[in-house]
Order: sequence, then structure tokens, then C-alpha cells
Amino acid sequence: MKNDIRTEKVIIFVLSVLFAITLITGVFQIKQLNVLSEQTKVKLSELNNELEKTQTEASAAQEQFQLNNSKYLLLIKKLNQKSTDASEQLSDKTDTINSLTEENSTLQQQILILKNEIIKLQSEIEKQASMKSYSTVKYTSEEREMLYCLVQNECGSSEIEHKRIIANIVLNRVKSNRFPNTISEVIAQEGQFAKITAWQTENKNYDEDTVKAVDEVLTDSAIDESHGALYFYSTNYLSDHNAIQWFEHKSFLFEAYGHRFFK
Repeated sequence: MKNDIRTEKVIIFVLSVLFAITLITGVFQIKQLNVLSEQTKVKLSELNNELEKTQTEASAAQEQFQLNNSKYLLLIKKLNQKSTDASEQLSDKTDTINSLTEENSTLQQQILILKNEIIKLQSEIEKQASMKSYSTVKYTSEEREMLYCLVQNECGSSEIEHKRIIANIVLNRVKSNRFPNTISEVIAQEGQFAKITAWQTENKNYDEDTVKAVDEVLTDSAIDESHGALYFYSTNYLSDHNAIQWFEHKSFLFEAYGHRFFK
């Protein structure tokens, strides 16, 4: 019996100790949990602060983004407007260029017309200038007959233009201080023209073109196409080398109707 009581007491003591240990452990754990809870609250508070800060920064960043986005949208709008304006200006300039091109083409045509008119006027002026007046060259009916014969002998049945040139060469010499100042003296110079004797006889064998050519030259009613020539020779009949060289050392003007003309 005593042993049972002792055993019971021991058990109660052990249980009391265990309870006390458990209680102490529980209190310690509660304290630990309280400390951990406080730490957790502090951590949560810090996290909340960080979250609020992050949210504030995010909100500020969003506002800045929206502001920048608005600026970018405004800038894009301005750029689009400038692009539209530039396109319109380019279109206007293209139209202007096309208009100027058309005007330039019109002006070029007008210039070409004016150039043609100028050429015509120059031709007319040259024509008028070439129609020299020989009113100061006095001639007799005999000298006219001599000129008929000379032109007929030099030109034969050649074109009337050729005959005018030969007649004009005689008058060019009369006007030049290098030759005599009358038609008869110029024609009669030794070795200058084909010999003429028909004018002294009744056999005056010259055709109508010869008469017309000489009369036109003497009355200044035809264009002077001699270009001031004073000398000429026939490429078909002159074979003397020295004579040809003498002519060729003169100032060459032109070649026509089988003759080369010089000044």
C-alpha cells in the first residue's frame, strides 16, 4: 500500500514537473510567437511601406509616361501636319515646275520664231546691203556694149546669176583704187578678161540673159552676189601653174559656175 502511494506521488510529481515544463515551454513559445508576430508585423509594415512607395513610384511613372505619351502624340501630330504641308507644298511646286516648263517651252518656241524672224531680217538687211548703188559709176552706151560682150564671152550660156557676178566684178574694179576708174579701161586691161571685139562690129552675138544681167547690174536692180570679188579664173580652162598660184595667193571667196573667185 505504501508503495502504491509512493508510486502515485512520484507519478504526480513527474506529471507536475512535465506540466510545469510544458507550461514553461508553452509560455516561452508564446513569447517567441509574440516576438515573431511583432517581427512579422514590422516586416509587413515595411513591406506595406515599400508597396506604397512602389505604387507611388508606379503612379508617378504612369503619369510621366502619359505625359510623355501626350508629348509624343502631339509631336507625331505636328510631324504628320508638317508632312502633309510638305506634301502640299511639293505638289504646288510640282505644279509650278510643270507650269514653268510649259511656259519655258512656249518661250523657246517664241524665241525660235523670233530667231527665224531675225534671220529673215538679217537676210533682208544683207540683201539690201548687197544691192550696191553704182550711180556714181558713169558709163557710156559703148561701155555697156563692151560689158555685154565681156559677160557673154566669159559666161556663154551659163545662168543669169553667173553673168551678174561677172558684171559686178567689173564694177567692183571700177570702184577699187587698184584699177582704172572706167568700165572701158577696166575691160581693156591687158591679160585681165577675154578679148572682146564683137562690140566694135555689127555681129553682136550676146543672148537675152546677158543683156538682162548687165542692165540689172548697171541699174542696181539685182542683188550683188559677187561678195566684192575682184579676180576669178576658170577651173576648166586655166592650166598654167604659175597663173593658178598667182590667183590662189589672193583671198579666196567662193567657187561657182566653174569659176573660183578672189578678192
